[in-house]
Amino acid sequence: MINRIFSKWDFFRAIRLIIGISILAYGVFSSLWIFALFGLIFSFMPIFNMGCIGTSGCSAPIQQDFENYEEEDVIFEEIEIKKES
Repeated sequence: MINRIFSKWDFFRAIRLIIGISILAYGVFSSLWIFALFGLIFSFMPIFNMGCIGTSGCSAPIQQDFENYEEEDVIFEEIEIKKES
């Protein structure tokens, strides 16, 4: 858990943390507790490097087996459209 907090920091993760803290501060100082709740949520997401259902949750699996890949021929069929007068 500690490794997840202190590793893989980049520019956008820091920006997300700054935005979350500013939403949290705005909610606390203006007594809008719904903003404070959203700020808390948006602050925890970059701290624990979570987002789209966890770390790398949106990435597609990479196909590793390119040696057995075979190309298939595509068959096209020409379609004629008749206009009615």
